Amino acid sequence: MTMAPAAFIDNGYFALAMLAFANFGTQFASGAMWALPADLAPNEASVGRLAGIQNCALWAGSFISPMFVGFVVDAAGGNFTIPLIVGGLMGIVTIFAITVLVGKVAPIKLNDRFKVSE
Repeated sequence: MTMAPAAFIDNGYFALAMLAFANFGTQFASGAMWALPADLAPNEASVGRLAGIQNCALWAGSFISPMFVGFVVDAAGGNFTIPLIVGGLMGIVTIFAITVLVGKVAPIKLNDRFKVSE
């Protein structure tokens, strides 16, 4: 959420500090994110599969995000305001999704058709 205001700060050092704080928050939360596959897996054999799916989505975002930013900055004439605002809004949407949409974190229940052998 500190990304969006960084677009409107005239002081480069303060804007950089805000971006650094945004990066700190992202990295601070990554430990909990990487613990989710172990919390959600229906059994020990499925932890790696869930972590692989999570890692695939992570890298897809890491691939698409720089392209999106590059296209938007190019279209805006070199201005990073729009990508920074979008990044801040994504942070707000993420906070909403985690606090409101995600319920209790519990192992996934599998029916007999999708059982994984131990």
